[in-house]
Order: sequence, then C-alpha cells, then structure tokens
Amino acid sequence: MTTQTVQLPLVDEPARETIRHDLDRSVFVEAGAGSGKTREMVQRVVALVDRGTPITALVAITFTEKAAGELRERVRTALGAASDDDAVRSRRARALHDLDIAPIGTIHSFAARIIRENPLEARVPPGIETLDEIESSLAFEDRWQQIVSALFGNPEHSAAMEVLFACDMTMANLRDTARVMDENWDRLPQHTVEAFEFSVPDTEWSTIIRSCDELRSMREGCESVDDRLYVGTGRLLSWADGIEAARRGAPRALVAHLAKVPTTGFSQGSKAKWTGNIADVRTLAKEISARAVTLKDSLTGRALDLVLGVMASVLCEAAEERRRQGRLEFHDLLVLARDLLVGEEHAEVRSRLYDRYACLMIDEFQDTDPIQAEIALRLASSAACGPEGWRELPVEGGRLFMVGDPKQSIYRFRRADIETYLGFQERAAAEASSSIATLQTNFRSVAPVLEWVNQVFGTLIEEEHGRQPAYVPLVPDPARPPLPEGFGHPVSVIGLTLPGAEDGGKPKAAEVHEREARHVAHTVLTALGRTGEPAWRHQDGRDDAETRPVTEEDIAILLPTRTSLEVLEKALDEAGIVYRAEASSMVYGAAEVQELMLVLQALANPADSGRLVLALRSSILGCGDDELAAWRLGGGSWNYRADAPEGLEDTRVARTLLALRALSRELSRTGVCDLMERILEQFLVLEAATDSPRHRETWRRLRFVVDQARAWGTATHGSLRDYLRWAGTQMEEGARVKEAVVPETDAKAVRITTVHAAKGLEYPVVILAGTGSTPRSGTQHVLFAADGTMEVSLKKGLATAGHEELKEREKDMLAAERLRLLYVACTRAQSHLVVSLYTVSEKGESSHAAQLRKAHVAGTPELPFEDVESGGRRAETVAEERSWDEVLAEWTAVSSRWAEASRVEGSRSVTRTAHAAPAIAAGGDGVPAPSAYGVTATPDDDVPAAPAPPTLGEPERVVPLESTAPEESGELLHGPEFGTALHRLMELCDLTDRESIDRLAPAVAELHGLPGTEALLACARIAWDSEPVRAAAAGEHWKELPVATVDEDGAVLEGVVDLLYREPGGDYVVVDYKTDMALSELSQEAYRQQLSLYAGQLERITGGRVRELVLVCCQPTVPQVMVYEHATR
Repeated sequence: MTTQTVQLPLVDEPARETIRHDLDRSVFVEAGAGSGKTREMVQRVVALVDRGTPITALVAITFTEKAAGELRERVRTALGAASDDDAVRSRRARALHDLDIAPIGTIHSFAARIIRENPLEARVPPGIETLDEIESSLAFEDRWQQIVSALFGNPEHSAAMEVLFACDMTMANLRDTARVMDENWDRLPQHTVEAFEFSVPDTEWSTIIRSCDELRSMREGCESVDDRLYVGTGRLLSWADGIEAARRGAPRALVAHLAKVPTTGFSQGSKAKWTGNIADVRTLAKEISARAVTLKDSLTGRALDLVLGVMASVLCEAAEERRRQGRLEFHDLLVLARDLLVGEEHAEVRSRLYDRYACLMIDEFQDTDPIQAEIALRLASSAACGPEGWRELPVEGGRLFMVGDPKQSIYRFRRADIETYLGFQERAAAEASSSIATLQTNFRSVAPVLEWVNQVFGTLIEEEHGRQPAYVPLVPDPARPPLPEGFGHPVSVIGLTLPGAEDGGKPKAAEVHEREARHVAHTVLTALGRTGEPAWRHQDGRDDAETRPVTEEDIAILLPTRTSLEVLEKALDEAGIVYRAEASSMVYGAAEVQELMLVLQALANPADSGRLVLALRSSILGCGDDELAAWRLGGGSWNYRADAPEGLEDTRVARTLLALRALSRELSRTGVCDLMERILEQFLVLEAATDSPRHRETWRRLRFVVDQARAWGTATHGSLRDYLRWAGTQMEEGARVKEAVVPETDAKAVRITTVHAAKGLEYPVVILAGTGSTPRSGTQHVLFAADGTMEVSLKKGLATAGHEELKEREKDMLAAERLRLLYVACTRAQSHLVVSLYTVSEKGESSHAAQLRKAHVAGTPELPFEDVESGGRRAETVAEERSWDEVLAEWTAVSSRWAEASRVEGSRSVTRTAHAAPAIAAGGDGVPAPSAYGVTATPDDDVPAAPAPPTLGEPERVVPLESTAPEESGELLHGPEFGTALHRLMELCDLTDRESIDRLAPAVAELHGLPGTEALLACARIAWDSEPVRAAAAGEHWKELPVATVDEDGAVLEGVVDLLYREPGGDYVVVDYKTDMALSELSQEAYRQQLSLYAGQLERITGGRVRELVLVCCQPTVPQVMVYEHATR
C-alpha cells in the first residue's frame, strides 16, 4: 500500500500567485511574521528575469548587509534551477553572470552607488568614502567641540548660554539635543543667527513694580498675619524686593530670579479676615506671578532660539564639509542621493536612473524612514517635482514591490515611520496599477503558539489611523505536523501569581526581578530535562516530522531592555547554565568589561583615587578589602606613582600599584588595544575566568571589546581618555542598537539578546523576560512636526512653544510601538514560547508585563517556581593552595608554548616583506633585525621562512625622462600621502587622454589634503608620458590590481600592482610608480624585491610569464624609468 502526501492549499495562495505572476502591477505585500516573504521576493525576481528583465535593472533593498547576502545567494540558487525553455535558460545564465554586480544591498549601499555614478551632479569628489559607525561617532565628538567653541567663543552666544544655565540646563542636556539634531541635519531649519539682545522694556518692570506696590496696600486690609493668602502674597513681595538687585546683575542672575517667582498660594485665605475684596488680592497676585513667568519665558525663548540656531549652523556646515571632502556618513548618503532626484535641475540624472532600473523591490518596508521612501518613489516615477509633492508622484505599474509587516515596525528611534508604511498601503489600495497581497501563513511556529499570539495581540493591537495597523491573524502551516504531548507546553507563562500577592502585600521591585531571574533559570533547566521531567522537544518545520530534545543553543532569552541583565546572569550562573549575551550593547554592560574599564580609567586619571580603589577591588586586580584597609592604615597612598610605605613593599596592593605604574609609563607609546591586551595578559584575566562556569562568555566579551578598541584606534589614533569617552557612549541604554555579536558555534550555550537584535531570527524556545520594567520614554527632547518644524525641550520648563503638543503625540506613537515590540518577541518562537508576567504592580499599565496581563489567555499553563540556587553547578574539589610564583611560572611556560606555536602571521603585505629583507641584510648598529614577516628573530628560531625572491641585480636599462615641472615653482612634495595621491590620480585618469590628468588633479589634491596641484601634475605627467605607460595604454592593461597568493607556510601574501599590461606576444609587464626624492641603494633593493614578489604572484595566478619589471620614478629630481628582466621560476 502506497501512502501519498496530500499537499493542502495555503489560505494565502492567491496572494502568493499575485507576487509571482502579476509583474505588470506594483505590489504592496503585507507579510506576517514567518510567512516566507524572502522566498516570494526571490520568486518575483526570477519571474522578472525569465520575462527578459536584466538582473542589473532590478534594485533589491534589504535592511542589513547580512540580509542582502542571503537574498543574493537565494536568487543565485533559484536562477540555477533547470528550465525547458532555451530563452529562459539563456536569460538566467546572463543573470547569474551579472548577479554580483546587481544592485542588491542596503538602501545606503544603493545610495552610495547613485552618488558614485554621478559625482559632479552630487558635488562630491570622484572617490567617496563612507564612514563606519565608530568613525561617525568620533566625528560627532569633533562637531560637538565645534558647537561648544561657537557657543562660548562669542560674547552674545555666551550670554544666551548663561540664561539657559540659569534655568538649570546642563551641557549633557545640550549634547543629547545636538546628537539628535546631527542625526537629522537635513531637517534642521535654516537659522539665521542674530544678535542676542538681553533687554527688558522698562514698561515691563514698572508694571510689575507698580502692581507689587498695589498689592502691599491691599495686604494692609488683612487682620491676621497667619492667613494663608497673606503668607502667600508675602512670599511674592519678598521675591519682588530682589528685582532691582537682579536687574543690575548678570543675565544669569536675572533669569534665575525670575524663575524663582512664587506661582502658588494665591487661591487660599479666609474672606472673613480681609476688609477689602479678597478676590481682587488673589487676581492681582496671580497677574504679577504670571507676568514674571511670561517675562522669563520670553528671555529664555530668545536665548534658546539663538543657541539652537548656532548649533544648527555648525551641524549643517559640517555636513557640507563632509560633502566637499567626500567623507560621508550613512545619513549623508541618503540625503545626497535624494537631492539628485529633486527638481528639474537634476532631470537628466533622474531620467537616466529611471531608464536603468525597471523595478525597485524593498524588503522590511515597515522600517523605512520617509527619506528612503522618497528615494524609491522618485526613482519609480517618470515625473519630476521639487522638494514638496513627492508623495503624489504617479508610478507606472510594476515599478515598485514593497514587502513589510507593520506589526513589526520597532525602529522609530532610527527614523522608521509607520505612518509612511500605512500611507503607501493606502496609496496601493487606491491605485488601479497596484495590488495588495497579504501573507498570513506562518511556516515558523507550531499552531498553539500562533493561536496564543492571535488571541493576545488581536486584543492589544487595535487599528488607529497613522499610528497602529489593523491586526491580521497568522495562520498555521497546514502541512506542519503537531508537537507530541508530554514534552513541554507550546505556550506557558511565569509570574502570573506575583510573590506576596496571596498576602495582599506589594513586593519590592528588586525582589520581583530576582525571583523572575530564578524562575527563568528553573525554566531553562526544565526545558533541558534537568529537573526530573523529560526534556522539551523541538519540531523543525513541515519537512521534518521528527522531533528532537531541546539543547542549550535552542533556547533564547529575549529582553526588551538590558535593565534586568545583571540579575538574570547571576541566576543563570547559580544554576550552572552556560549562556552568552549576543547584543554588543549588553557586552559593554557586562561586569568583566566594566571592571576592565575601571582599570583603564584608573590609568587614565591618576588623580582619581576613587576610581583607583574601585579598580583595586575588581576581580582583575584582586585586592581584598582587608588588604586595602591594611594598606591605608599603614600609610599607603591611593596613587600608583607614590612609593610604598616601609614594611608594605611586598604586599599585594604594593605589587599591583607598581604594575599599574609600569603600565602608565607605556601610555604615550602604546595603543589602547595593546594596553588592554597587556592588562589581560599580565593579570591573567582570561586564565582566571576559567574558574567561572561561563568563562567562554567572558572570553568572548573581552575579545569583542579588544577588537572594537583596535578598530577605534585605527580610525582615530586617539588617547586612552578619548577611548574611555567613546566607550562610555556604548554603555548608554539609549545607544544605537548594534548588530548581534557573531556567536561561537563550538560551545552549547543559552542565548540572551534584546528583542531588537532578535528581529528577523527564530529560535526553537523563546523565553520573553524582563517585561516588568517600566520602558524608557524614548528620545523626545527633539521632535519634528509633519511640516518639518523642529521642537526642542532641554528640560522641563525650557522648551520651544510647540514641543509639549508633539511630545504627547510621540508618547502615543511609542506606546503603540511597545506593543509591536512584544509581538516581534513572541513570533520568534518555533516550538515553545514562555512569557514572563512578572511586574511590581498589577495595576500599572506602563510596563510590558502589565499590557500582557490585560490580554492574558485564560487556561495558559503557568510554570511552577522552584529555587535553583545551586541546582546545576557541578561539584568541585578545592585544590591545595599553591604559591603565586608556582602558578605564574606554570602559566608563563604554557603561554610561551602557545606563542611559539602561533608566531607565523596569517597574512602579510608584499611591500612590508620586500622592505624587511634589505633591512635584515643591512644589519649594523641601530638597525632592527626583525624577520621579513614581522616576527622577532631569535637564535633558536625554527619557524620556516618563505623563499626569498631572487636578486635582480642592476637594471637592464635606465631611460631618463623629460621633466615638465616649472623650474621656478619650487613645489616638490613627497611622502606617503603624496604618493597615495599620485597613485589615485593615475588610477582614475584615462591613459589615452592626457588632459584627464588636468581635470582630475584638483579633486584628488583636495581629497588628500595637498596644498596645491603643481607637484602632483608634474609627477603624473612624467608617469603618463613614460614609455611603459604609453605601451600599456595601447593594449590590454589593469590599474591598481589587487593580488593575493598563499605561501608555503600557509600565510597569505597580498599587495596591489600599480599597473599591469599584456604585450602583443602575451607576456606581462609590471609597472610601479615611485615618488622618492632620491633613490638610495637600500630603497632600490627593496623596490626590486617588491617587483619580483609581484611577478611571482602574477605568474602563479595567471599561469603566464612576466617578462619585465619597471620602476617609473616620477619626481622631477630623478625622472627616469628603470627596467629589470624577470627570470621565471
């Protein structure tokens, strides 16, 4: 008997058919969580290719580079599928050939492509550079210093700052505001910075003083000095007595006095105790107070406008300077690309792009901000318009394909605007040339999880125009087999019954968080089968009916914020559960990283005794409180530069301070990364971590921080204090969410991550915890109205006029987004979902848990709580105590063996290898003798060296060149930056058009910071006119060609050939440009070695023969060509 599998139809199959086959209509896809949207997007790409659309005419925009890579590979696989149609096979083959140059990537990479293709129209240099996040963060710090200088370097600006300081504004308030303004510089109003006139009309003062005199007269009609109105008006008059002194003082003193005006106490009092009309007294007191408040608001408003204008001016000028230099940040790319599509002046560019790209496909459209949507719409429309009106541009059918899930819009802090998504959805519904496709079938989660999600979020997510989408329920995959019973509930909750609730008491927040953490740990142990019950089982999709036991790497603990991370880690440690935190914002908040920062802070600031004591008490330096007390009582100083008191020289504290002193001496010549590695090595931090059950997590975190410090140092070459300021921003709760740290796959561990970092991922078991914390209010001090108006609040009572109204609206938008954040978390689960309902109070509605409790599904199992303080920790035998010298000697020996085994570098450059060889040969006094590969040579060195390149001897011929440099110019430049500029110019120029050098030289000189173009032009003309360059121009040639080969020892040898050309007979010639003012014998030998290494690499790569090696010396002082024959090995 044969069993046939019946393929059940999907409820949304018509929508999927629309995506795949309705190619002449634009399609707006609402794709629920786990609905296979990427697969459908790939199917549409293949259908368009099959119909004849070139793959290079399809723009596919993804949210991350990782998603872009996955999409590209899926398209590659789909295009490789067999077809019976010859024309289709041919089109797919062409698409596969062009796939790597197709515009598939993030919106920022696509914007950069547009700008690079149109540098003149975008008014940028020919080669733009995109700053990474670290470089952008540091560049903002420079801009902030410019703002501070502008505000305090001008007397009028400084006066305005004094006024704001009088209202308790802090520089931290202002810096936070500057950061948000910088991230939105294109939306800043074009302020005209005017003079700040700190003046109050005399009529204002006379009115207040006259009213106060009248109030004094009225108070004489009160029969009791204890009357509340009498007391209140007395405080007001006492305040008024200080007006004259404040007027004669500095602006700050006057505003501070106005800010102290009493505003309450004028509605009380007994009518029977007043002979006059008490209502008149109350009214007059309120008028005086209100007039003073209005006057204060007028002064602070003028000061605030001026300060904001100065800040906007600095930030906009900085953006313009980035454009001129071609060093662009991510947001700059979007703005400049958008501007290339605006107005009739860019009609040619827009028309060219419209003709080139037949369809724009945007994934994760719910996380698109308005400027990204504007770029897409302007590119898809054949019409043009100015800055306004782009939302009404007509779009031809089939030009747009947008995919997103509005219920997963959670990036408002990155300018993602759900209103943009909902607006485009309404537009698609109204247009005849567009279709809406709704994907509901969820292939990720088992049916019980989806049923719970639908019930809960069908209640919580209610449609509100422009704020919240309608909830579209998810439908289980009909082909997915159910989970077997008895191996864990598909959905369960913890914390439904709060601790102490049965007694009617209200637990403390700390107690709730600790209990929740222990409950989560117990749940993990239960899922793993370590509490006496069978392990939970996971069923992996429709194609695998079999189930398997859950393991550690299947479990993800998702946190809305990292507030509860520390207490959760403690509970997991006590339970013996191995885990890792995968969001880098969490890494910087980890205890071991915080302690490393403490040691660095102590080194950076020797005068900060408090930091030093904290560092000494850390697990890194390991000084106990008893040892610190004995040190202090014995006369010891909290200064590592001071000598130890007599008798305490051999204590742990003294030795540690001595080690810190030695490290401090290296600060001026040691990078931050190297300093970190010295600390980790010298104090055996990684080795000591092995005593912890989560030592691998500690290693991973510290490696991540060291790697980031290395990247920071490469970008900035800054000091230790500069690094610590930057690292501090990485610890901020409101810092930008980072990509998840790449997980290590060789150890099983439970994952802890934020909901934002988990978006787009899936896990067999999801535990949503930390929901009881009150969410942050978000960034609300700088807000933008729909018409672009900027409203700012530096602190309560110090804001622009329209900020309060926008703030209330922003609160509503963030409250709606928090519900969507919970939806994202719950839809990550495949087989099991555990939701924590722990909260301090059941009555409050501000926490995530409170929202979930409102929609709690009756009958959802609650997992029992059992304390697991030491349930999972393995028993350990206490080893016999050993002396420190013995331990250190053993670790030193082991470390030496490790170092010996790993001394050969993984890669090395051709240039460094070539220049090292002559140096070794030269030797002599004062000349270092490292190996050619950067490894210190020792008498016992048995590390195999790569074969040295053959010695070339004297050049076969030397051809003098004619210099075109003006003799009187005197402008002779050299050095690395000049050499880089020349190489860049020779790469960009047309070897068949000598005038291209003149056209490109100014931009290249500006890009590399050269003072002029004469020297650059002189050298470039010498190179261009030389015989080998002319020969290259006449045939097949390659400029700035990267080459890489693997040596016998497994190391990668890499470099860049300036110019390579093929002769008519098929042989190759290698050409290298040099800008040395004079060629010494040592440098000639190094260059000969470099060329020979290039030749050997090229022959290995191409299988051909390199006939000649040519040095083109471009300086007018030694214009010549040196030609060497190359003997093929």
